[in-house]
Amino acid sequence: MAILMKHYANLHMHSTHSDGRYTPEELARIAKELGYGAIALTDHDTVTGNAPMKAECDRLGLECIYGAEFCARFGTTGHVLHTAAFHFDAEHPKIQELISRMATRYAGITMDLFDIAVKNGQIKGISWDEVLELNPGIRWLTGNHVFSAMKAKGLLSTDEEKIAFLQSCFGTENKKALPKKDRPGFINVEEYIPIIHEAGGIVLVAHPHNQLTDVKLLTEIGIDGLEVWHSELPAPERREALKLAMEHDLYVSGGDDHSGLLGGQYYRFEHPEETKYYFPARTLGTTQYFFEEIRDMKKKPDRKEVMRELLENDELWQKTGGIIDDIQP
Repeated sequence: MAILMKHYANLHMHSTHSDGRYTPEELARIAKELGYGAIALTDHDTVTGNAPMKAECDRLGLECIYGAEFCARFGTTGHVLHTAAFHFDAEHPKIQELISRMATRYAGITMDLFDIAVKNGQIKGISWDEVLELNPGIRWLTGNHVFSAMKAKGLLSTDEEKIAFLQSCFGTENKKALPKKDRPGFINVEEYIPIIHEAGGIVLVAHPHNQLTDVKLLTEIGIDGLEVWHSELPAPERREALKLAMEHDLYVSGGDDHSGLLGGQYYRFEHPEETKYYFPARTLGTTQYFFEEIRDMKKKPDRKEVMRELLENDELWQKTGGIIDDIQP
């Protein structure tokens, strides 16, 4: 049975439109240079970066699917569930309501932290209105966007300044001083999944490190797939996730998220290859076989045989899994 041995698609990435380091266009160019054939942008609770990424992918000859990462509260466990949603209609009224709700939540927290930092004398020479003006079209605002606005004004510039700025102004100490407010909360999973389906999309559990025991319950309320090749899943959990995907007939995905080159963490370290964020090129993502299922929203008839062979053939698993298997003999 023919299975491609390298990851073809990276379907979990964040850009400057949420909490990523690179612009959508830069992500597309890096992915092309790394040899990926397809990508998806999954910015947090926002879709403003999808159009520029699609335009750059079209220019580069990369396949691109529409996506976002939404968080929802799983009522059964109380956990916040991260999901990768694809193909949904972003103009659907309920999707627009969800995006506005989360933008209000996170931009509000960032604005309050900004005000605390101004009061503490940690931020000078810029107003919140200027932060908004210098981040046109961005709705999910973080400390990164405050830094980029200050950089645009010539107040800060280097990576070292950025790291120190984010730690001091948007770190633990200032978060302790956040005012108590009735902020918009996370939508319940039981309400969220039908909204994505109603808008024509599919929902996959992102980095299901803590949700593998919940997969049966999640499939009962409509989850469509799981990320398998993600940095947060150690080798045994990657195998378990693929096994669960086979048993419950789920889509299979993966991506860099905040690890690997596309994850944008390397700039923080002199030797990124010695950190937990380092992964060799194209070792996070999913194969062309599984990508095509997600792209077409159509499961292939031999998918269980493909998954079973991956699980039973150790050599094939090593090659297709991309990540060096850390199971000790």
